[in-house]
Amino acid sequence: MRVQAEGLRVQIGGAEILRGVSLEAKSGEFVGIIGPNGSGKSTLLKCLCRVLQPVRGSVSIGGAALASMTYRESAKRVAVVAQHAPAGFDFTALEMALLGRAPHKRGLERDGARDYEIARAAMETVGLAGLEERTFSTLSGGERQRVLLAQALTQQTPCLLLDEPTNHLDIHHQLRLMEIVKSLGVTVIAAIHDLNLAAAYCDRLYVLRDGEMAASGAAGDVLTRALIRDVYGVDAEILRSRAGGNHIAFSKIVEF
Repeated sequence: MRVQAEGLRVQIGGAEILRGVSLEAKSGEFVGIIGPNGSGKSTLLKCLCRVLQPVRGSVSIGGAALASMTYRESAKRVAVVAQHAPAGFDFTALEMALLGRAPHKRGLERDGARDYEIARAAMETVGLAGLEERTFSTLSGGERQRVLLAQALTQQTPCLLLDEPTNHLDIHHQLRLMEIVKSLGVTVIAAIHDLNLAAAYCDRLYVLRDGEMAASGAAGDVLTRALIRDVYGVDAEILRSRAGGNHIAFSKIVEF
């Protein structure tokens, strides 16, 4: 499902966080949003899932204006995996995953056998089979993050929004999560801190700096030594890995 954002401007507390940002993700494309802390990555994602309303600009999903949809309609098109997993729930891990079925329910309709089948399959996909009855609050940070991914998979949407999805995960589960998401065949837009993960898994990248778009394009074209130095203030070497992709080796901080 195609996602487009045009000229998004966002103001929070009198400060302009996004300054005319535009973005496009084609159907089935994995798009990464990168940039330093405070550049506007999370704010952009919040506009794409209507948590924030831009003061100017528009978002469309599948050719329809996001602002014209009911929340239930938009929740059938877009699922979100947030950056921070909430800790205060007494729900089990399976019950948390089942919350992803809410957009497909009417009123007080209860979960049926098919809903449980979908949720259990999602838990298995993210590597949490056997933990379905564990209370969510007793799970580790990485396990909670994977439960939230299972919840998004249970929602069965054609588009996923991920805000720093590998937070709290060890390297094995970082790679596993990215492989899972990449294999889904849905449109993915992810804010990513790790430039090597972005280079390895994203079809295209958008680079934010101070609320503006600094660059965009194929990962191999965007992640250059000059851009990393200019945007992040770090010297780096771009190396060719044995697998055939690019690997970024950081060396030293430079003055902006």
